[in-house]
Amino acid sequence: MSRKNALNEMDRLLEILADAEEHKITELYRRVSLTPETIRTVIEFFKEHGLVKVYLKEDGIYVRITGNGLEFLALSSDKD
Repeated sequence: MSRKNALNEMDRLLEILADAEEHKITELYRRVSLTPETIRTVIEFFKEHGLVKVYLKEDGIYVRITGNGLEFLALSSDKD
């Protein structure tokens, strides 16, 4: 995958999370054309920067965007 396509897929991941709902990580694997390892790395980066929360439930790992993540997306779209 080219670097440009990978960045587009990272944007796609943020678009999915932008609905502020919780998303099971396996759902993200199906919806984004990145390897599970890459998705986990990106999610960990987002988490370290306060853009998402990651938590465990009985049926798996979930990811939800934070208020800071939503603000980041709003700022990013304001620059367009």
